[in-house]
Amino acid sequence: MLTFGFRARPLAAIALAALAFSAAAAELPPLPAGLTAVAKPVHLPAFNLATPAGGKVRADEFKGKVLIARFWATWRDICVGEMPSVQRAHDEYKKSGVPVIAVSIDGDGEKSVKPFLAEHKSYTLPTPLDPDMGVARAVGVRVTPWTIIVDRSGNVVAGGYGKIDMQSAEFRNYVKALAAKPPG
Repeated sequence: MLTFGFRARPLAAIALAALAFSAAAAELPPLPAGLTAVAKPVHLPAFNLATPAGGKVRADEFKGKVLIARFWATWRDICVGEMPSVQRAHDEYKKSGVPVIAVSIDGDGEKSVKPFLAEHKSYTLPTPLDPDMGVARAVGVRVTPWTIIVDRSGNVVAGGYGKIDMQSAEFRNYVKALAAKPPG
């Protein structure tokens, strides 16, 4: 009977841990259309990327925050066509402390992005330059447009290619729930 007691405690602990894990996962609504969960979470790498305006965007600026990052290029029509919706998402989510950035993977960096932004003065969201795709590759981006969502612990938790409706109710609900979830 004593042996059974020792076995029951670890089994009970495992069962409680499984319940806690499934409860934590259940806190989040389903992923928005176009996004899939990352099979093996990747931590957002440290970066210090230049912007066309001469500033910098650093990974540590997003510590403890949910981050929405859109990887794009000026030479991709679909990316250019999506920029107004990415700007609207930036305007909407910044009110709740969720940054939205548009990371350019243009190989010539500022040479392409600066004139594009000068032509489209309404784009005010941060547009860091990743011409060697170091950050993009580190978080699993292989094509554009690609969107990632980073949780408050700095882990990429979802990603997707193509058009992602960042203003949809399901996207908003997912981001809101993720932002409410404590880091760790």
